[in-house]
Amino acid sequence: MFFSTVALWALIAPATNGAVFMQCSSPEIQPNLLSGVVNAVTTTLSPAAEFNGCRQYCVEKNMVFSIYQPGLAGLLASCFCAALEPEAEYVTKAKDPAGNCLPGSYAVSYLPSAPWSFTSCATGSTVSGGPPPFESYQNSKCFKDCAAYKHMSMVSTEDGSYMCTCGNTLVAGTPATCDRGVAQLYTTGATASGVARRNKIAREAARRNAKRTLCPDFQTACIIPGTDSFECLDTGMELTSCGGCSDGVFDPPLDAEFTAGVDCTALPGVAAGAVSCESGQCVIWDCASDYALVDGACVALGA
Repeated sequence: MFFSTVALWALIAPATNGAVFMQCSSPEIQPNLLSGVVNAVTTTLSPAAEFNGCRQYCVEKNMVFSIYQPGLAGLLASCFCAALEPEAEYVTKAKDPAGNCLPGSYAVSYLPSAPWSFTSCATGSTVSGGPPPFESYQNSKCFKDCAAYKHMSMVSTEDGSYMCTCGNTLVAGTPATCDRGVAQLYTTGATASGVARRNKIAREAARRNAKRTLCPDFQTACIIPGTDSFECLDTGMELTSCGGCSDGVFDPPLDAEFTAGVDCTALPGVAAGAVSCESGQCVIWDCASDYALVDGACVALGA
């Protein structure tokens, strides 16, 4: 659901901490925003009309991404706060290696970025001393999974994914204008002795991320099998995901433990329409022929 509002803030916003450049996105991103945006500002009267003000505005809204477009001639600046990250397919060329975006494009920032800082975009760079490179359709996963290392390289690909490389050794290469296929380099700015501290920061950031709103408080973001998306379910009463997500939780926080849900309709011997999910437990009140209801379960006769 998309809500539009005008925020009349004080004229000075507090400094934004822990936000990093993620990508410049083309105008085609705007229809895609509508599925994940929970708040938007289109105004010149608020700090959200300025790049860092937009970041801070979205931090205050407990969101994961800020998407900012400066006002063009005759148009107001736009600030979007999103829980769902923009996809790599919308990456467009920036103005320079520092990640400044061209007029008309959208500057996307990842807000819970601790402990990362964006360095520059570059060609010919290498990151080593870590696990093998991995592919993800969620660049937030790059930040999370590389949190134990000093350096990270992230490259958006033609198929809409990101190639992520973590390590403690960086050959920086040559600065290049940020674009699809060009490495974005990030660093924690810490030494190897700071790994434990970085892990702690990453865990704390993950806990904060878990609180950011993908679904209403009483629902869980459950993976839709075969897709890179989710649906919001009340697992306390959802018949096919009773007690938890049957196919896993969408983008779970680090170190989290989750209980797999139960498809109550798939329980053996249950009569059609004779089962419900109540407080995360399957409740059966009738069984199919050749089954009997015993202690809340359908047991095959003669078993």
